[in-house]
Amino acid sequence: LNARPRPPIDDRPAALFLRQCARLAWAACIATALADDATPAPGPAVAPGTAPAIAPGDIPALQSMVAGGQAADALARLEAALAKDPDNARLLYNHGVAAYAAGRLEDSLVSFDRAESAGNRKVAALARFQKGNAEFRIGDAARTSNLDETISRWKQSLDNFKDALKDNPGDARAQDNYRFVRQRLLGLLLWDAKRHQEKAAQPANSPAQRIENLRNAFDKFTDARQIDPDSKEAAQGEQQTRDQLAREL
Repeated sequence: LNARPRPPIDDRPAALFLRQCARLAWAACIATALADDATPAPGPAVAPGTAPAIAPGDIPALQSMVAGGQAADALARLEAALAKDPDNARLLYNHGVAAYAAGRLEDSLVSFDRAESAGNRKVAALARFQKGNAEFRIGDAARTSNLDETISRWKQSLDNFKDALKDNPGDARAQDNYRFVRQRLLGLLLWDAKRHQEKAAQPANSPAQRIENLRNAFDKFTDARQIDPDSKEAAQGEQQTRDQLAREL
């Protein structure tokens, strides 16, 4: 990610944009949370590490803190507010945004889940969108250590954006993020499928190893074709590995 998150926490439609950058890096920009109808003036400055009580509508103070690199302090303030009002959907949503900005992605998912359940239709729709972003980021972080985890998280991210588009089919941000994650997931599935297919062709492999690798390749090609039914590469790979498996079995 190139710059620290930038969060107007206000009443405009929410979004965390995933943008493609050079070298397959991603820039994320926090936009949104929900303000109450009346937005009070910013509160006094907060010293790092402190967590005074905060009203659900004290949006400018949170906005300033997160934009200034104090997402952890904003998060602490929201946690203090949630201790007094644990089912407040707006607080839960804002807590998710602050947790995301602070790098606590799993915590952000928990808060967005709770906000989705506790909030009205608007809050729920925003929470689904943000869950898609958090799932993508968690999956991206796992790419070097657990590729299957990345694939699973990106599939969930795609589902979250699908759900967001069901609520608002014309949401350009959800459309963009859906296409972005779909492209990344498709590319990763095809790459992993071909990797397993090449491993299956290695002469030193036992029959059991060849079958295991071919099954993995077939599964990945099948997943890729489900994501993009028009992908000739996925369709050809699926058929090829199916035929190779038939010969092995």
